[in-house]
Amino acid sequence: MAKSGVWKTFTICDDVYMLKVTEANGEFRFCISDLKEIWCGEYTKERLVDSFKECNPSISIGRDEAIAQILRILDHINEADVTVTRSDGKIDVDVKSDITGLDTKFKVKYKLDLVVADKEKFVQEITAPMVHTINYLEKQQKMLCNLIEKKDRELEEYRMEKGVISRADLMTEKFNPDVIEKSSKNLMLDVYVESTKFWEKFVEKYGNVEKKVIEVNVEPWNHVKRKRKIYNSKTSSKKVC
Repeated sequence: MAKSGVWKTFTICDDVYMLKVTEANGEFRFCISDLKEIWCGEYTKERLVDSFKECNPSISIGRDEAIAQILRILDHINEADVTVTRSDGKIDVDVKSDITGLDTKFKVKYKLDLVVADKEKFVQEITAPMVHTINYLEKQQKMLCNLIEKKDRELEEYRMEKGVISRADLMTEKFNPDVIEKSSKNLMLDVYVESTKFWEKFVEKYGNVEKKVIEVNVEPWNHVKRKRKIYNSKTSSKKVC
């Protein structure tokens, strides 16, 4: 069964689309976007099943199994045969997919009738989540870079106390954060992180995300180089502050 609220991508010729299915209080909400507009529609379980039977009159199936098949088809929409027809603010999505049974294989069809939503809905469903995603990934990248720097310091301490490791395949170069290039002008990087006022207004209007990024800070002492002192050839490495 499809995971509720997860966008699925598919293409038709040169056009790209995204589909999202959400379930709440026994009703299903479908949203399809071509990244320029968004079409939405709500279906009760009864409407889902009636539409399934209308599209597949030769298939005898129970309500729950019909719903499960519909969600399975849409969950793998990128593998299905999809036709999209637009007219008068509406979009018809015809989906055909192969179903494999115990000893047979047959084609199942389904059709979604959705209506175009306003710009505010597009921002709510597409633009705002994308901005949140960029901000979240940039925070996550910063956390991971800090964590790698701490690991580099940990490895440096180990080499000072225990010596160089014997396995060449485990040796690594010290991490250089500058290797993460940001040269492309088409990427929206470092746009939102530094703007506190922007985020205050953005969250106030569109809400916050549930995901949290664990903060990892590089301690000041991590930037201080420490020297290794050898007392004689038989003495192991000692750590000196």
